[in-house]
Amino acid sequence: TQKPYTCRTMTVQAQHPLVDEREPTTTILVPEYYDTVWQNVKPNIGRRYRLLIRGAPGIGKTTGLGLMYLLRELLLELPNNDGLQHVVVTLPRQGGGFNAVVVDKHGAVSYFDNAGLLQRVNELCRSGTTVRLMDDTEHGPNVQEVQGVLIMLTSPDEANYPRMKKDKEQQLWCPALSMEGRVTRHGVPVELEAMRRYCFSSVIDEDALASRYNQAGPIPRLLKLPDEEYEDALAELRRIVSGMTAVEVDLAMHSTDSGATTKQRIKYQVADPKTL
Repeated sequence: TQKPYTCRTMTVQAQHPLVDEREPTTTILVPEYYDTVWQNVKPNIGRRYRLLIRGAPGIGKTTGLGLMYLLRELLLELPNNDGLQHVVVTLPRQGGGFNAVVVDKHGAVSYFDNAGLLQRVNELCRSGTTVRLMDDTEHGPNVQEVQGVLIMLTSPDEANYPRMKKDKEQQLWCPALSMEGRVTRHGVPVELEAMRRYCFSSVIDEDALASRYNQAGPIPRLLKLPDEEYEDALAELRRIVSGMTAVEVDLAMHSTDSGATTKQRIKYQVADPKTL
């Protein structure tokens, strides 16, 4: 008999900031590599450290790893770490500039629209006692001026991060959920079925999950979209993938239980305990 599958989930008593559904709580699946990423960030708080996290669009870089897991860990660290005075989350605005959410040492939360126009926010983005989560594309002060921790979450499109790429700091791929381990009776990785069951069971059933998985692969954002949005999102994913090299496509779809041979040949490593 097979050992029963177990997984970790994390639930917060709040609606996710980037999700449209009006839900009183938000639940995510927590892969083991999330912990590994945090253990590499935590000892660098208070010093100059940049981390570029890339992965396939919709894989969970922002909604899972960034604005749930890492943000939660940073907010728990904030009152207890003298090297951490502010946590800043920045997102690009349509038409240029960026919006920012700033949390200070006392837990006070401030939201700034078009924050790039504000000197104080720009100073915080550069500060050595700030940890900043930057999403999607480079924005704000030149990343080379940052004296604290800067974590960027982005797709594989190199146009999104020209300066971060030049920095040659730590660069990691956000791996896909396991595609080589155990599967359900529908041929879907058990991690994906666990995510469906615990995180968005009201949106899609097990049969529909299997159908979409066969088209889109292990991309959580596509798997949970309403039908009317799914085809457009699938077309966009195909467009992005068409601009990637074969090696990048292979790496973007690597799961944490994949072999190490491919990962060791290239500089962009999958975030797992063996490669960090």
